[in-house]
Amino acid sequence: MKFSSIVLGLASALTATAKISYQVTGFGSGCSPGGCGAGFNVSAPADYLSGAPAFKFNCAIILGRPYADCTALDGSSPSTSKVSAQWRGLSYPYPYGENALWVSHVFRGTDAVFNATGYYEYNFQTESPKDFPMQVISVTTA
Repeated sequence: MKFSSIVLGLASALTATAKISYQVTGFGSGCSPGGCGAGFNVSAPADYLSGAPAFKFNCAIILGRPYADCTALDGSSPSTSKVSAQWRGLSYPYPYGENALWVSHVFRGTDAVFNATGYYEYNFQTESPKDFPMQVISVTTA
Protein backbone atom coordinates (compact mmCIF):
# COMPACT_ATOMS: atom_id res chain seq x y z
CA MET A 1 0.00 0.00 0.00
CA LYS A 2 1.38 3.39 -0.93
CA PHE A 3 2.06 5.98 1.75
CA SER A 4 -0.31 8.51 0.15
CA SER A 5 -3.18 6.01 0.18
CA ILE A 6 -2.64 5.41 3.90
CA VAL A 7 -2.88 9.13 4.65
CA LEU A 8 -5.93 9.50 2.38
CA GLY A 9 -7.54 6.48 4.06
CA LEU A 10 -7.08 8.01 7.52
CA ALA A 11 -8.33 11.38 6.28
CA SER A 12 -11.39 9.70 4.74
CA ALA A 13 -12.07 7.86 7.99
CA LEU A 14 -11.86 11.13 9.90
CA THR A 15 -14.27 12.99 7.62
CA ALA A 16 -16.61 10.04 6.98
CA THR A 17 -17.16 9.32 10.66
CA ALA A 18 -19.53 11.62 12.52
CA LYS A 19 -17.14 11.96 15.43
CA ILE A 20 -13.94 10.14 16.21
CA SER A 21 -13.01 10.86 19.79
CA TYR A 22 -10.95 10.08 22.84
CA GLN A 23 -12.61 9.67 26.23
CA VAL A 24 -11.49 11.97 29.04
CA THR A 25 -12.29 10.92 32.62
CA GLY A 26 -11.59 12.36 36.05
CA PHE A 27 -10.81 15.86 34.77
CA GLY A 28 -9.98 18.28 37.55
CA SER A 29 -8.38 21.71 37.56
CA GLY A 30 -7.44 24.46 39.94
CA CYS A 31 -5.53 27.71 40.19
CA SER A 32 -3.18 29.35 42.65
CA PRO A 33 -1.22 32.59 42.52
CA GLY A 34 1.48 30.65 40.62
CA GLY A 35 -0.80 29.48 37.80
CA CYS A 36 -3.45 26.95 36.85
CA GLY A 37 -3.11 23.22 36.38
CA ALA A 38 -5.25 20.25 35.40
CA GLY A 39 -5.13 16.48 35.54
CA PHE A 40 -7.13 13.78 33.78
CA ASN A 41 -7.10 10.34 32.20
CA VAL A 42 -7.52 9.94 28.46
CA SER A 43 -8.17 6.75 26.49
CA ALA A 44 -9.31 5.34 23.17
CA PRO A 45 -10.05 1.80 21.97
CA ALA A 46 -7.96 -0.01 19.36
CA ASP A 47 -8.80 1.05 15.81
CA TYR A 48 -10.54 4.29 16.82
CA LEU A 49 -8.68 5.18 13.62
CA SER A 50 -7.69 2.37 11.29
CA GLY A 51 -4.57 0.72 12.70
CA ALA A 52 -4.37 2.86 15.84
CA PRO A 53 -3.52 1.03 19.07
CA ALA A 54 -5.67 1.33 22.19
CA PHE A 55 -4.29 3.66 24.84
CA LYS A 56 -4.96 4.82 28.39
CA PHE A 57 -2.81 7.62 29.84
CA ASN A 58 -2.82 10.04 32.77
CA CYS A 59 -2.02 13.67 31.97
CA ALA A 60 -0.92 16.53 34.24
CA ILE A 61 -0.70 19.91 32.52
CA ILE A 62 -0.21 23.59 33.34
CA LEU A 63 -2.16 26.36 31.62
CA GLY A 64 -0.21 28.06 28.83
CA ARG A 65 2.75 25.68 28.84
CA PRO A 66 3.95 23.55 25.90
CA TYR A 67 2.72 20.00 25.39
CA ALA A 68 3.58 17.72 28.34
CA ASP A 69 4.10 13.97 28.05
CA CYS A 70 1.41 11.85 29.70
CA THR A 71 2.02 8.63 31.66
CA ALA A 72 0.74 5.25 30.47
CA LEU A 73 -1.67 3.53 32.88
CA ASP A 74 -1.79 -0.21 33.57
CA GLY A 75 0.80 -0.96 30.89
CA SER A 76 -2.07 -0.75 28.40
CA SER A 77 -0.20 1.26 25.78
CA PRO A 78 2.31 -0.29 23.39
CA SER A 79 5.80 1.15 23.05
CA THR A 80 4.81 2.46 19.62
CA SER A 81 2.37 4.93 21.18
CA LYS A 82 2.96 8.34 22.85
CA VAL A 83 0.37 10.72 24.32
CA SER A 84 0.95 14.34 25.29
CA ALA A 85 -1.41 17.13 26.32
CA GLN A 86 -1.64 20.91 26.45
CA TRP A 87 -4.03 23.41 28.05
CA ARG A 88 -4.09 26.56 25.96
CA GLY A 89 -5.16 29.86 27.41
CA LEU A 90 -6.12 33.31 26.24
CA SER A 91 -2.88 33.88 24.33
CA TYR A 92 -3.94 31.53 21.52
CA PRO A 93 -6.07 32.91 18.67
CA TYR A 94 -9.71 32.02 18.08
CA PRO A 95 -11.16 29.48 17.41
CA TYR A 96 -8.71 27.30 19.36
CA GLY A 97 -8.04 29.60 22.26
CA GLU A 98 -9.41 30.14 25.71
CA ASN A 99 -9.51 27.03 27.88
CA ALA A 100 -8.81 24.66 25.02
CA LEU A 101 -7.48 21.23 25.95
CA TRP A 102 -5.43 19.37 23.36
CA VAL A 103 -4.32 15.73 23.32
CA SER A 104 -1.88 14.37 20.77
CA HIS A 105 -1.64 10.60 20.16
CA VAL A 106 1.43 9.70 18.12
CA PHE A 107 1.52 6.07 17.00
CA ARG A 108 3.40 3.90 14.57
CA GLY A 109 1.26 2.44 11.82
CA THR A 110 2.35 -0.25 9.40
CA ASP A 111 4.05 2.17 7.00
CA ALA A 112 4.23 5.51 8.82
CA VAL A 113 4.02 7.40 12.11
CA PHE A 114 0.75 9.28 12.66
CA ASN A 115 -0.30 12.11 14.96
CA ALA A 116 -4.01 12.18 15.83
CA THR A 117 -4.90 15.35 17.71
CA GLY A 118 -8.00 15.84 19.83
CA TYR A 119 -9.50 19.11 21.03
CA TYR A 120 -12.01 20.18 23.67
CA GLU A 121 -12.96 23.73 24.65
CA TYR A 122 -14.95 24.76 27.70
CA ASN A 123 -15.61 27.86 29.81
CA PHE A 124 -13.43 27.42 32.89
CA GLN A 125 -15.43 29.98 34.89
CA THR A 126 -18.88 28.45 34.35
CA GLU A 127 -18.27 24.74 33.61
CA SER A 128 -16.45 22.02 35.46
CA PRO A 129 -16.55 18.93 33.25
CA LYS A 130 -15.31 15.66 34.79
CA ASP A 131 -15.88 13.15 31.98
CA PHE A 132 -16.32 14.04 28.33
CA PRO A 133 -15.50 12.96 24.78
CA MET A 134 -12.67 14.86 23.06
CA GLN A 135 -13.13 15.05 19.30
CA VAL A 136 -10.18 14.15 17.07
CA ILE A 137 -9.87 17.08 14.67
CA SER A 138 -6.61 16.34 12.88
CA VAL A 139 -4.64 13.33 11.65
CA THR A 140 -1.22 13.96 10.13
CA THR A 141 1.95 12.02 9.50
CA ALA A 142 4.61 12.80 12.09
